[in-house]
Amino acid sequence: MNPYIFGGQVPLYQVTSALCKAVRFGGLTAAEGECIVRHAVSLGIQLVATDEEQVRAAHAWTVRLNGGAAHGSFYLALAGPLDCELWTADRRLHNAVSLPWVQLA
Repeated sequence: MNPYIFGGQVPLYQVTSALCKAVRFGGLTAAEGECIVRHAVSLGIQLVATDEEQVRAAHAWTVRLNGGAAHGSFYLALAGPLDCELWTADRRLHNAVSLPWVQLA
């Protein structure tokens, strides 16, 4: 498996959104949220642009999983061709695919 961290544009949006929510509802202070954002940005995540092949693969994953939204499918479509593990906190996605390269965080 590839030892690097890859992601589309969405993971950074999700991290930022989750941290803002944690600050808003008192799970983190604003300073803690800002510190985590700095660390997240410094992880060296290699952003991979979404292309037509990835969109088609995400669509196929969504249909295969009988899903109503393609969000998790885009991660599957990215990880497969890169020969990377996919780590997810989405238990439903993890259980639905039951693949050895999809890990539950």
